Amino acid sequence: MVQTIHVLLVEDSPTDALLAREELATASGAKFIVAHVEELREAVRQLATNPFDVVLLDLGLPDSDGLGTFTALHRAARDVPVIILSGRNDEQMAVTAVHAGAQDYLVKGDDNTGLARAIRYAIERVRAQAALKESDARFHQVVENIHEALWMFEPATQQVVYVSPRYEEIWGRPESSLLESPQAWLDSIQVDDRERVRQAVPTMELGLGHSETYRIVRPDGTLRWIRHRSFAARDDTGNVGRLIMVAEDTTERKKLEDQFLRTQRMEAIGTLAGGVAHDLNNILTPVLVTADLLIARASPGRDRDLIAMMAQGAQRAADTVKQLVLFSRGAEGQRGPVQLRHLIKEMAGIMRETFPREITIAEQPEPDLWPVTADATQLHQVLMNLCVNARDALPNGGTLTITAVNLQLGAHELRIHPDARPGRYTVLTVADTGEGISPKIINRIFDPFFTTKEVGRGSGLGLSTVIGIMRSHGGFITVSSEPGRGSVFSGYLPAADEVPLSPLGQTPASAPLGRGELILIVDDEIAIRETTREILKEHHYRVLCAKDGRAALDVFLKERDEIRLVVTDVMMPVMNGIALVRALRVLDPDVKVIAMSGLDDDGKREELAALGVAEIIMKPFKRAQFLEAVRSKLNALHWERNSSVATR
Repeated sequence: MVQTIHVLLVEDSPTDALLAREELATASGAKFIVAHVEELREAVRQLATNPFDVVLLDLGLPDSDGLGTFTALHRAARDVPVIILSGRNDEQMAVTAVHAGAQDYLVKGDDNTGLARAIRYAIERVRAQAALKESDARFHQVVENIHEALWMFEPATQQVVYVSPRYEEIWGRPESSLLESPQAWLDSIQVDDRERVRQAVPTMELGLGHSETYRIVRPDGTLRWIRHRSFAARDDTGNVGRLIMVAEDTTERKKLEDQFLRTQRMEAIGTLAGGVAHDLNNILTPVLVTADLLIARASPGRDRDLIAMMAQGAQRAADTVKQLVLFSRGAEGQRGPVQLRHLIKEMAGIMRETFPREITIAEQPEPDLWPVTADATQLHQVLMNLCVNARDALPNGGTLTITAVNLQLGAHELRIHPDARPGRYTVLTVADTGEGISPKIINRIFDPFFTTKEVGRGSGLGLSTVIGIMRSHGGFITVSSEPGRGSVFSGYLPAADEVPLSPLGQTPASAPLGRGELILIVDDEIAIRETTREILKEHHYRVLCAKDGRAALDVFLKERDEIRLVVTDVMMPVMNGIALVRALRVLDPDVKVIAMSGLDDDGKREELAALGVAEIIMKPFKRAQFLEAVRSKLNALHWERNSSVATR
């Protein structure tokens, strides 16, 4: 198909116009449709109203002369290629015209046979330039809107020839910094990663394709994680003409990955905590039961107080185990009245034994502190975290002071914290004379995983855990600090109503006595079997014991008419407690059962409930708790039997 080309011929010489027309009429390869005008004014009008593919322009016209003729015409239609037809062989004029935007400069009479070819070349050049411009626009549109930063580097000249705007967003530095210094991206890499990436640069310049992950330090001091890839753009000979560098900010993704790994670790800790809790609770159960038994037998005095201290230590260990399991599962523990004075005394004792001797420990609680309603183990964790932070702020020694005071917050005092509410508070304060906290970071110290400590000395969870516990108790925390002048952390806890607290070593209330009923105890821990046997016998019960479910079945088959209650552990070798209950239900559907467990498991609770066992005593338990559960179950049995007799 023959190409049609529309030509605007601007020529005031009839002869020259005729020659141009004849040349185009006889040209092959295209059909030229020529519109002829003699003045610049008419040419501009024609360009405004009609489409043309090319303009043939004489610079000497009746209403215009010289290079200004081209300038005026080119301004009227910049997208239309213009070829100048001049009667002057002026090389300087030709160069000036081409620089101004003319596609060609032809001298009349030299070789008009090349006019058609010049027109075709001019149209291909303009179209190619337009296509290149469009391609360049698309390129900029793409690279300036993608998530990654992109820059182009020429290995031959060691220069960066293009930088996308995203570079400034990620690096926090202007694009010009990379254009002026091609190594600026490398110099901004965090010092621990820089040498590794520097050694990879020669590999990048080979253009084989490369990927690196590193951290950069922005001008404001923040770290960002970067995934960097390089690609080669090769010339016709296969040599690397340019390297295309693509850098993606993966900081948020890295945080999510770290969070996922932390979640996996927490799940693993939860599994481990469950196993540890089961074993420790089995160990602590006979300690608590025996301590209660000895307290009941001991005369008032120093011996009873010592036994009570042992019981309190075992109970603290049990509470810590429970808190470990609850924390790993994200649950909350039980709350009750807590006297902070006791926590402070205990913590001060721990610090004096374990902290460096250069640190002086002072404790100054008010004598009549208001109690708080709280989880004692969680408050112990708050105090521990604050004291450990204070210790780390005293590398050369100093004073660490723990105080607690009563405070009534009114409208004026509520300005200290937006979360405060009017009322009575017990304020727990940990102060140190250490290094203090920089104003630049004091607003970030409660952020999760924020820490200024070196790797291996802190997770960044201490203070975030503190503020989380304080908020969960309806309280809040404040901090004041200056570099070189120490720090003061004050935790405000809503005070509870006055609740009488049991004095140390007080004799527990009398436990209910038995009526000679026969009870079967099933547990694989011999210490638990022996201690529960002892307290049951002391309270007028008869006792049989078995070390697992299979042995228990043998005992039950022999004494089924006499056994009134089976107390069984849930987790045992050979035959566990749930399997034992199933077998007992086959032998005697009405047999009364109480379960014991060292680990609270919702699944096992549901299985036991389906078998009619609603009572589960969690280990470690105290003597009174155990005896009360036994008596309550046997009372229900007597009531059922009496009701059955009365209805006959």
